[in-house]
Amino acid sequence: MESPDWNTQALDVRDKRERYYQGQERSARAFMALANAIMDFLLSLSKNLTEPFIRSPGMVQKVVSMLLWFLGRLCGPQMSSLAVKNPERYGYNPKELLGKIVSIGTSFSSSTLFIDTMAADMDYSSELMTKTYSIIVSRKILPSYESDKFRSFFEKVNSIVTSNAKPEEKDTVTPMQIDSETAAPPLSNEEAEQLYKDTLAELIFDAVDMKRPDGTYIHHYNDNILNNMGTISKQKMQKLNKECNMMGTDLPLTRSSSIFIRVDSERLDVMKAIITGPNGTPYAYGVYQFDIFFPPTYPHDPPLVNLETTGNGTVRFNPNLYTDGKVCLSLLGTWHGEQDSKWNPLKSTIIQVLISIQGFILCDEPYYNEPSYEAQKGTKEGDEASAAYNKIFSLIIFVMR
Repeated sequence: MESPDWNTQALDVRDKRERYYQGQERSARAFMALANAIMDFLLSLSKNLTEPFIRSPGMVQKVVSMLLWFLGRLCGPQMSSLAVKNPERYGYNPKELLGKIVSIGTSFSSSTLFIDTMAADMDYSSELMTKTYSIIVSRKILPSYESDKFRSFFEKVNSIVTSNAKPEEKDTVTPMQIDSETAAPPLSNEEAEQLYKDTLAELIFDAVDMKRPDGTYIHHYNDNILNNMGTISKQKMQKLNKECNMMGTDLPLTRSSSIFIRVDSERLDVMKAIITGPNGTPYAYGVYQFDIFFPPTYPHDPPLVNLETTGNGTVRFNPNLYTDGKVCLSLLGTWHGEQDSKWNPLKSTIIQVLISIQGFILCDEPYYNEPSYEAQKGTKEGDEASAAYNKIFSLIIFVMR
């Protein structure tokens, strides 16, 4: 039954919102299809090709982090918030997803490095593992032999965690422990920030060869590039030279979020950019690639910018970012806006465009970027819809990274 609030809204508003919700449903189905495909792929790899995973401590840590993250959401305190009406409509089957996650974990359960890494992870919880085991047994999610294998695995992890916690056994150093007397003190936030900048400063801007042997470019705007192989105008070249000289110092470089640029070694008007997802947003820890081309009329006209991180055209991360890579932004002329937010040939720059994407599109509440939804900000309906929107994207971004 429709709510009274819905019935009091104008027909054009309801129509716009219905179309938006229908688009969100399509996106949710695409996200779940992608997530399920990724899980199937990881499960197949873990069952048939475990050696590459367990050989590298870095890779083992990533697998451990992924497993604990998923188990925490599927079996932890937040599990009740994952209830979905008509889950089959979206391809969402939490029991099947949990079974795949546990099976991936048990595939590595014979690895000492995997067990030690799991025991050393700060997110590990014996209570969570016990609850997970209880759920997969009571709901018969996995065959009994695999459930038993999972129990044997986390009991080994528990024994290591317990052993490391006993004061009388501190003299016994496992491969995952560090002598506190010789360990370096932890870095402060300021020190960690400075280390990040010192390490990556030289990588923020560089030139690379983007041309293939056949003369085409590894770039979304390959056709535009090939159709504009003539001499670049003096005005365009001066503007590009000035902007490239600014990039080494003006591009943001922080642990929270950074922007990295690569320009083609032979053409300044062919670029690629990477934006790391800002902390505190559903895009955190994600990496988003944009292909950029500056048309012959630049700087009179804005650059062309296309998002390449779309899961091969299956994922829409934001109301302003489409599955085909379109970036809706007033600076680019792809979105209506106030006159002072549009491209200004005398003042606007590609750095300004990328910082706008970083700050205004990859934001903490992207739900309100949808037209007409900003009015819901601060309302119960808006807060609930925004929170649900963020949960979906946080999950998909975690699976894809």
